[in-house]
Amino acid sequence: MAVKITKSGNTILSDADYTALRERVHKKQGGRCADCGRRMEFSHLHHTDGRSRGQRDDAEESTKLLCPRCHGQRHGQIK
Repeated sequence: MAVKITKSGNTILSDADYTALRERVHKKQGGRCADCGRRMEFSHLHHTDGRSRGQRDDAEESTKLLCPRCHGQRHGQIK
């Protein structure tokens, strides 16, 4: 198992555990983007608490799947 708990209590997953997280969130969302509701063949796991700011938390309640367009919009890469 590739799970690490940080000093702040955040969960960090890797390998098969990270893949399993993606699959659980995908199933929970019914295969649809959390923002626009489109069905997704390819999705991005978005960390709602700011993974890019060093606050990564791979807990299921801290993530959601977005289509590539909505994920790009969230990060200011697509207008």
